[in-house]
Amino acid sequence: MKTLVYRNLIRVALKTLINWLLTPLSPKNNRVYHRQLLLISGDSPWTLAQAGGLLDGLPSQLTTCWIGGESAMATSVSYPFSRYKEVLGSEFDLVFISYLDAFRPGIFAAVAGTIKAGGTLVLLSPALNTWPTHPSVTKPYFLSHGFSMNESLFIQRFIETLLAEPCCGQFNEQGDHLPPHKTAAARAKVNPPFSTLDQQQAYQTILGHYDATTPAVALLAKRGRGKSTLAGLITAHFLSRGLKVAITSYTKRAADRLLDTVDSQCASSQDNPACSTMTWYAFDNPALFTDPIDVLVIEEAASLPIPITHGLMAQAPFTLLLSTTDGYEGSGQGFRYRVVQSLGIPCITMTQPVRWFEQDPLERIIEHFLFVPQQPVTFALAANTTVKVYAGKANTINQSHLREIMQLMAEAHYQTTPDDILRIIDSPNNHFYYMVRENSIVAAAIVDEEGGARLEALKDDIAAGKRRVKGHLTAQSLALMSTDGDTATLNTQRINRIAVRPDQQHLGLGSQLVRYIIDDLKTKHIDHITVSFGTTPQLLSFWKNLHFVVLKAGQKQDKASGKASTLVAYPLTAKARQCYGHIPEQKADITDNNHQKTHLTRLRQVADGTRSLHQLYSTTAWFAHHEQSSPLSAVMAQINKGIPLSQIARQTKCQGKADLAQWIRSELHQWLCSLAQ
Repeated sequence: MKTLVYRNLIRVALKTLINWLLTPLSPKNNRVYHRQLLLISGDSPWTLAQAGGLLDGLPSQLTTCWIGGESAMATSVSYPFSRYKEVLGSEFDLVFISYLDAFRPGIFAAVAGTIKAGGTLVLLSPALNTWPTHPSVTKPYFLSHGFSMNESLFIQRFIETLLAEPCCGQFNEQGDHLPPHKTAAARAKVNPPFSTLDQQQAYQTILGHYDATTPAVALLAKRGRGKSTLAGLITAHFLSRGLKVAITSYTKRAADRLLDTVDSQCASSQDNPACSTMTWYAFDNPALFTDPIDVLVIEEAASLPIPITHGLMAQAPFTLLLSTTDGYEGSGQGFRYRVVQSLGIPCITMTQPVRWFEQDPLERIIEHFLFVPQQPVTFALAANTTVKVYAGKANTINQSHLREIMQLMAEAHYQTTPDDILRIIDSPNNHFYYMVRENSIVAAAIVDEEGGARLEALKDDIAAGKRRVKGHLTAQSLALMSTDGDTATLNTQRINRIAVRPDQQHLGLGSQLVRYIIDDLKTKHIDHITVSFGTTPQLLSFWKNLHFVVLKAGQKQDKASGKASTLVAYPLTAKARQCYGHIPEQKADITDNNHQKTHLTRLRQVADGTRSLHQLYSTTAWFAHHEQSSPLSAVMAQINKGIPLSQIARQTKCQGKADLAQWIRSELHQWLCSLAQ
């Protein structure tokens, strides 16, 4: 009898919930409504059953979407986490995201942008009182080998953000809380094809820049402002003037909305402009540098490497760069500082949303828990006031300072995704060092714990290239370079990120913070401090002036920054200095025989198939220098110059990279055998 009563109560509750979801979407309403959020929480079977019951009771004409790892529900579209980007650009009345098995904040931030005004984002989660300690969040994908998590500070903060938001409804086994619907102020009417006054004004401004022969303009906006649609309207206008327009992006899908807008404008235009004069190019297509182009449109420019962006801009008389300032692919704030401001590009920022209304509570939730800055830091700080330095874990930092630190990191680094923020806050091996002046953060560093006893059992396999574990970036890299397993077990602290507030730079605060970190770690039985960074003369000088030793000067460029990576270290013990002696790359002359043992060990491991060709480092130059007459020497010299293996394979008439690698291993076996005779 009790079970029957309970089921009836659930049915009544679901009916009430369905009415709550449908009210703001009803065409009978004369008012417009903001979007809302519903949190269904409990154990997995119960929560999934409620979601299924809810979907069964919804009208079939509603557009719905399911994102999650469980079996697909009866929604319009359904995707696992790995394919969530396929729904971007679509529009839904309701979106369900299941966080019962795993948590990815980037999915929340991205998919929320597909929900139209009056719609609802439905989150499925474990019971709220257990979620911060639930296995779905305490065993995350980013957990470094040997570390464990007991609780997620990020989830705890996420829950607090949700519960503090008046638009958030709750549904669990204890009952429900369905807040009143929040009406929105209707946006001002504008003439088609524009949706907002922002779009109309930006359109006129960009065309004005073109007519004034401005070489480039940046159009920035948060997600949902109609940026891509506007770019499509502008592209169609240029086509109507007979201009040759090229569109490029990291993936073609990123430009779908822009291309669809162009197609619709061309199809409806009485002038019927020649749309064949518009072409989408992959960003690495050589034709971008050879075809005649009048206008280049770069969609989501922040996702492209900086050197590629610079190179593309030189190919057209006029370039329109589009970037989302706060989105799933990264904050875009780094793009604003590293590209737009550094090149003096005129910037147009759109703020009025298209799919929903201003002051949208769902957007406010996303911005709060992702530390999105509400406005640039503009207040002045006196340079002669005292600076205090603090150290601790994320859970020891007050919320105000933690927000400032995360905002500072997002601005200083080219791409910071929502998932990066989760990792930085929750990783148990992360330590924060930060400087405060007048109760404001002026500089901060995030330092990762690596190596040590956690790698003891695997050290020799790591040094031989047989194993690669999660995390421990520089500890594993140095073990591979030195071929010495003991290097992996050095107690390592890696400075992961460091930043100084822009208006406080060039005052010595960065150096002061690093010296504080050095002095602090000297007392904690740490062997050395490592840093890996995109190489510039200024950064290299900065670390050398602090007496860091260059252990590897990389040649391969980072995709985002376009700079080769340099690895430096500050030894705190004799053990660390001894390990550095096994690394040939720290010496200016890498062709001598002082490190012959290391070079031979690397070559033997490649021959045995445990070490890749890219992990030979300077050994390719050493071999090419000492064995100049062998066919293998010429191949090693090409690898050392950074020539792609596919190109070398064609030159040596090998059937691809795998065939080339097999030939090199065979040649190395013979060469090593000849040495032993």
